[in-house]
Amino acid sequence: MRTLVSCLALLLAPSAVIAEEIPGSRISYGNWSGAGYTYDDGTFSHCAVSAAYRHGNTLLFSVNTDATVNVGVIAPSDTFTPQEEFPVALFVDRRPPFFGNATALDNTFAVLNISDLERALDSFRRGRTLIIQSKFGETPFDLTGTTRALAATFDCAVRNHAYRAAQPQQPRNQVDPAILMQVAAGTITTLGVSDFTFLSAAEMKEAFPNADPSLQSIFWRSPNLGLLSGVVVAARGPESDLKAGDANDLAMLSSMCSGDFVTGVRQVPEAEVDMREIRAGCTDGSAVSEHYLTKFFLGDMVVYSWLWFEGSKAQSERAPARNEMSKSVALYTASFLSE
Repeated sequence: MRTLVSCLALLLAPSAVIAEEIPGSRISYGNWSGAGYTYDDGTFSHCAVSAAYRHGNTLLFSVNTDATVNVGVIAPSDTFTPQEEFPVALFVDRRPPFFGNATALDNTFAVLNISDLERALDSFRRGRTLIIQSKFGETPFDLTGTTRALAATFDCAVRNHAYRAAQPQQPRNQVDPAILMQVAAGTITTLGVSDFTFLSAAEMKEAFPNADPSLQSIFWRSPNLGLLSGVVVAARGPESDLKAGDANDLAMLSSMCSGDFVTGVRQVPEAEVDMREIRAGCTDGSAVSEHYLTKFFLGDMVVYSWLWFEGSKAQSERAPARNEMSKSVALYTASFLSE
């Protein structure tokens, strides 16, 4: 089941791409709580509040950027068919009902959009009981507390209607992503790998959950070699000596190991540029991994070539060959990017 926060973020529409909560927009009155949210581009999307009920359902309201209101329900168990539309009727006391087609966003979460903003807010704020009828049955919701909660939601929407999140500044010095892809492809060819797959954004986040978002990188995996390999580009910083960054690089590799950790650092004499190789091994119970991290300066950037061996491949008899693999990859990367 979706988390409540994700449901609040998705209240606007099934096809909307929602990003972040708006800072300072939190809403809390009695059992009702919520916030304002943006689209993926940082512009205002909607403000929403929700409350959980004893019968197990959670009721959600949102005031949207297009001056509509959404009513959503999170069921306590799988109830809906994702993306299904089905007719619903909303009754508030003896007021005129609302009719429409709700959309199921997943197995437990469905939303109805109401275009009559003024009547919807007046009904839900002043009413005592909301009854939602559909093919799934009839569910009552006590509207106690909605007066202040919905007033705050409407005020949130008015206050943030022109909101636009500050866009993160892009580093001035970056490598063209297409060139990084060529480097990765050339690395694969250099190593003669045939079973490679590139990591998706989700796989990258899983492999490197604490990665600096300003870094440029591309990684691929070879199951046959037990290898995760990639190229990473970072800002050079104030250091004029490549060796000065060794301690930070070792600390980063060490943070990825919860067992015994051994390292070695050497200058790569075969390179035409100043180049250093950091080798690190981690043994955590029966799990073994080995890293070859080679780096060099490229203008205002530092470029890393990374070979990460895991499992039985990391402790096989092919260890001497991995030194040559690391050197070949690093020399190829430096040669390609320096041209």
